Amino acid sequence: MRGARAVASLLALPIGASVSAPAAADVGERQVLALIRALAYDRQLGERAGDDVLIGVVFGPGEADCAGEALAVLRGLDGVTIQERPIRSMSVSFTDAGALSDALSGGVDVLIVVGGLGEATAEVVRVAHRAGAVTAGFEPEMLTIGVPLVVSDERGELEVYVNLPASRAAGQSFSSKLLQVATVVRENP
Repeated sequence: MRGARAVASLLALPIGASVSAPAAADVGERQVLALIRALAYDRQLGERAGDDVLIGVVFGPGEADCAGEALAVLRGLDGVTIQERPIRSMSVSFTDAGALSDALSGGVDVLIVVGGLGEATAEVVRVAHRAGAVTAGFEPEMLTIGVPLVVSDERGELEVYVNLPASRAAGQSFSSKLLQVATVVRENP
């Protein structure tokens, strides 16, 4: 199957420091690790990021646990770099566009969208892109509202998706190595 082999290949690609996914990793951990590896293939990330790559995890009301799982994985990557920049992370609780805009003013480079946002997800994407942050997520449906990069586990296998029009609009340019292992959306869904 293409999905399993493609993600296995993606997980094997270097991101700047030695990190391996534990054999018994739960799906959330594997998704976050695959997402971090995929971000390493954004050729424009270095221009957006400063001395480090600040990754925000945004969640809706009552979904702090979901964000906590992603943040725990990110915090476990201390010392890991993406394009020679160390990773930092922070949680961002979404209440409204103004509060999100204020939170992003701290220099968030990548905003990972997790559960509990529903229809507000499109607003989160618009605010993030206006602030110069790119978005990523874990649900393929997010591709339809402009999330450029998604790592999904809907069918029991990790699958990487890249929405090319959304990634270009957000200022991302993914290398052909990533595009070869991803499912590429070439038109706005």
